Amino acid sequence: MPYYVFAVQPLGLLQKLAEFDAFKDASAHAKALRAAQPPGAVVRVKVMFADNQLAAEDQLSQVREAGPTGTSSAGRAVHAVQAVEDPPAPSCCDSDQACVFAKALLSHTAGCELAQRRAVAERVLVECPSPVARTNCGTLVALLHERARFALRLPPAGRPLIHMHALRLQCGGLVALQQVLGTTERDVHRMVGAAHERHGSLTELPWAALVAALAAWQPPRRGRARP
Repeated sequence: MPYYVFAVQPLGLLQKLAEFDAFKDASAHAKALRAAQPPGAVVRVKVMFADNQLAAEDQLSQVREAGPTGTSSAGRAVHAVQAVEDPPAPSCCDSDQACVFAKALLSHTAGCELAQRRAVAERVLVECPSPVARTNCGTLVALLHERARFALRLPPAGRPLIHMHALRLQCGGLVALQQVLGTTERDVHRMVGAAHERHGSLTELPWAALVAALAAWQPPRRGRARP
């Protein structure tokens, strides 16, 4: 089974950084990422041993203490996935200015006039230079997680999200916000500003309609044959 290196970001977002056949290589890569982290980084690097990436993400999102093969509280054997490393110190190569809606921007679901991109090894990091904008976007994504948790079957706040959950929360959340605002605007910063201006606070958004639109969102299909 392969060893996966993940970044566990704030709000529990997961990002696969690398995959290795040997633990030695995975561990060395994870340590190099931690050594390159900027001061105050809040993203952790974890190495997971699993049959496949989906299994690794699923297990990582459950936040279970790593240990030897055994039996869970539900009486099931636990041996297919193991958290190999779980360093207590926060770490990663991500900056403390990381964009909250990076997945939505990288998938071209939305744009942002404040976004800045830079290459880190083989990755593209999306950053936001505005502390106020990061706070507003962080508030929005936290509210999306809280209000849509039941509809999307998300884990509790603070637990990691698998890639598809994070993608759906970010992309679907921004598309839903666009719909409830009745606008064609795709710029995240401008949409959040419009939401504040129109409703006074993000907590006062029409959340019933917003969550319904978010739950209905589906990622675009790729590779469909033309008729």
